[in-house]
Amino acid sequence: MYSLRKNITECGVEILFDNDEDRVSPQLFKYSNGTFQFDNVLINDIFQTVTFVNPLVLDATLHKDFICSSVTGNTTVNLTNATNGDAGLIELIIDIVGGYTVTLGTMFTKDISGVAINTTASVDNFISWRKVGTDIVYSVAQVQS
Repeated sequence: MYSLRKNITECGVEILFDNDEDRVSPQLFKYSNGTFQFDNVLINDIFQTVTFVNPLVLDATLHKDFICSSVTGNTTVNLTNATNGDAGLIELIIDIVGGYTVTLGTMFTKDISGVAINTTASVDNFISWRKVGTDIVYSVAQVQS
């Protein structure tokens, strides 16, 4: 067994491998423009920061995880260009005023949590999603600041 520790300073991510020498070597991955590639599997390591707007349109072509750190009004969240098997997390942080109407676009078709987006002031909403065929399956959870 060996341990390889490699710091990727371009994005502040640390990679730690603990595997048998004959199974994994450092040459199996490469990093380019915020993306790790392991044996042709792409892993995006960056939450895409988005500025509040209505509607809030999130493009899943390059990023799967998004954060809007200050929801300041009513909006509809739309996800575009997701393909079968894509999955991610959308974080919506309500500002200190709150009380807005925040809805998910019609592409979000199967709610598996039964929890609604909470627009109370300072609530941090997390929307986990996965594209399955033509559906976007999702769940919502919150953290109160």
